[in-house]
Amino acid sequence: MELMDKGWNIASPDVTTPDEIEAFRNTYAENKGSVLPAFEFWLQLRPDPLKRYRMQARQSPDPKMLDAPFSVLAFLHYYCVEGYEDGILYESTHALKNGATKDEVIDTIAVAFIHAAPKGLRYAGTSTLDYLKAFDDSDSPGLPWPDHWNHDPDLLSTGLDFTDPDMLSGELDLIRDWNLRVLGEVPRYVEFLGKYQPNLLKAQRSRFEFALKVSPAQYLPYLLTHFNVTRGFAPGIREGVLMGKGLGMTKLDILDAIKWGMIYGGPAAISTADEAVSDILDDWV
Repeated sequence: MELMDKGWNIASPDVTTPDEIEAFRNTYAENKGSVLPAFEFWLQLRPDPLKRYRMQARQSPDPKMLDAPFSVLAFLHYYCVEGYEDGILYESTHALKNGATKDEVIDTIAVAFIHAAPKGLRYAGTSTLDYLKAFDDSDSPGLPWPDHWNHDPDLLSTGLDFTDPDMLSGELDLIRDWNLRVLGEVPRYVEFLGKYQPNLLKAQRSRFEFALKVSPAQYLPYLLTHFNVTRGFAPGIREGVLMGKGLGMTKLDILDAIKWGMIYGGPAAISTADEAVSDILDDWV
């Protein structure tokens, strides 16, 4: 059997020819700029784990779900959080070569900054800053966002007065109301921070509401769901899935974010997701 992927036959993991290895290198160089050091390790020492990895990656896409650019940017978000310099550059390169605008890539990095802080974003600076500044996206069409996704800042707005850093009277209720309206429940951190550190909650909310400058509001729960599945945080998975549903994503949109989390989270991450959101998914038509 033959199943070609990235220039080589992944249906035959235990047999790899020099021509296949060269074809794999050339494909990555063309699409992402270079072969990752992690992949070069296997190309030189033992190609079969890399072929089996590519088989898993190939089986992850589903034609009924979202197109490849969204998983590319989900991994860009994760690589920024983890400080994975090679990955930040090659996913940025891949996204831009596939039609993303610089602002769409920067939106992704802005969401990552919420979780990565300076540690992770240091590597966005060292790996990608010059590339992004120099890249001409004047002919870039932008990502093919789903028709039911839309860039509407009001969808994420609680109505807080962010010109005042203090949590004003009634503003905690605005945060509760937004969560009840969109998620159907209030995450525990809202009540905890509202009780003990309300100004910190307000500052965090400001970062959340204004991270996206051009991308659809639904992109935020997509990223959050993927990220929390990857790290196995059940409350974060639940919040992301409920947010996505409340903002008009489809069940298949959310399942796309969940399934990609297995690449780094492993099968146990899917078990965690099942425990966190099976009740939501079972009732979601």
